[in-house]
Amino acid sequence: MSKNSWMIWLAPAAAWAIYMCWLSGYRSGYEQGHTEAWDSARHALANVSQPMPHHYQSVALGADPADGKR
Repeated sequence: MSKNSWMIWLAPAAAWAIYMCWLSGYRSGYEQGHTEAWDSARHALANVSQPMPHHYQSVALGADPADGKR
């Protein structure tokens, strides 16, 4: 029994190694997704904060663009 007692630790060691590989990949994917989400949010905010062209403002405010009034 003492000759093969190290084999008892083989299953937990293999499970731990598989878990660590999965965790490493998960963290890498999470960081990439997190970065992409913030970049996307910054881009969307930059687009929203830019002023609209005049012809879009008149349509958005409900005025008739042919009137020339806002």
